[in-house]
This record gives sequence, C-alpha cells and structure tokens, in this order.
Amino acid sequence: LQQQNLLDPKTLKSAMAALDQDIVPDAPLVAASVQYRKSLALSLFYKYYLACIVDHVSPRVVTAANPYVRPISSGTQSYSTVPSNYPITQPIPKLASKLQC
Repeated sequence: LQQQNLLDPKTLKSAMAALDQDIVPDAPLVAASVQYRKSLALSLFYKYYLACIVDHVSPRVVTAANPYVRPISSGTQSYSTVPSNYPITQPIPKLASKLQC
C-alpha cells in the first residue's frame, strides 16, 4: 500500500485480492473453520482500511470503522441430577474443554 492513493477504490480492491491469496489459516481442532477465519481477517483489514480514511468515506460505510461496543454478557445453565442414577445423570466436563483454555 506504500505510495498508493488510499482513496482510490482500485487500491482497496487490489489489497483485498492480495490478502485473499496470502492468508492461509491453519485448521486446529477446536477453532473456527478456515473459511470463517479467512473471512474474519479480510473483514478486520477492511475495518482498518476504513479507519485510515474515515474522513473521506460516506456515512453509509463509516459505521464499519467504528468500534463495536457491547455490554458484557453471561449465561448459566442448571439442571438437577439423581445420584442414584449415576453415571447416567452425572455431570461431566466436555472433552474439548481442556483444549479451549
């Protein structure tokens, strides 16, 4: 992107095409799909690109450059067990949980 006009749509198009070819995510077992991760990387670059030229883009797309702020969410799950039916109703950790830490 050096020595190129960031306001020219061809610059963005060529940068996105180059990144599309260069980005090759690995495929670990517990991660998101390769296609999703590649799409995410391209989307993050697009956000960065817009942030660099935020004063020159239309209001329609300027919101993509703004950081998304959302409140902290949480969730709980509860269920009852019957100890006399163990191991059938006994809670056990998910096998992939140790890989997610």
